[in-house]
Amino acid sequence: MMIKKPSFVLIIPEWENSVKLGTISPKYYKACNKTPDKIKNAYKVKHVMGDYYYVDDKGKPVQKKTRNVGKAKMWKINGQAFYSNTIHWKDRAAVVKYYHKYISGYIEKGFKTPFPTYLGYKLRMHVHIHELYSSALPDITNMWILPKMIEDSFVKCNILAEDSPEFRSATSFSYKFVNKKEQRKLVITFKYRKDV
Repeated sequence: MMIKKPSFVLIIPEWENSVKLGTISPKYYKACNKTPDKIKNAYKVKHVMGDYYYVDDKGKPVQKKTRNVGKAKMWKINGQAFYSNTIHWKDRAAVVKYYHKYISGYIEKGFKTPFPTYLGYKLRMHVHIHELYSSALPDITNMWILPKMIEDSFVKCNILAEDSPEFRSATSFSYKFVNKKEQRKLVITFKYRKDV
């Protein structure tokens, strides 16, 4: 007779899908750009990085007008940046550190004892991402980084014994589109699956 194994669910309401990675830096007019009317009398100067920039009468590079300068530079979760290595290694480390701490806070509130181990069974994890639809939403396969950070957080909190194939059988993740911001959440489910 088969005994029904328990399943474990963690819900993270209105989950944070982006991380602050500093502030947006100003940009300056390079000498190779078309000269704007306001700096037609400017001269060229060699900048630190080897490029030539237009400078004002005080010798300072002429800044492009942009309303976002000084605002938070946000990085939205997308494994594509990790896969194609378009995110600086320091930013990658900051993202992972932030999410481990963020997710661990919910794990510590929701679970007090480790998941039990059953002979012949392994845990399957599913991450159901409840999100507002947007054309800028990453492809579902580009969200692989989220389940990885969740799994690592469960291990760090000593709730999941290990993330090795000895204990884990499969990982899946999916989107569910919602209509309101307040409905956004992550639903993380661990279920036991017979090891065949």
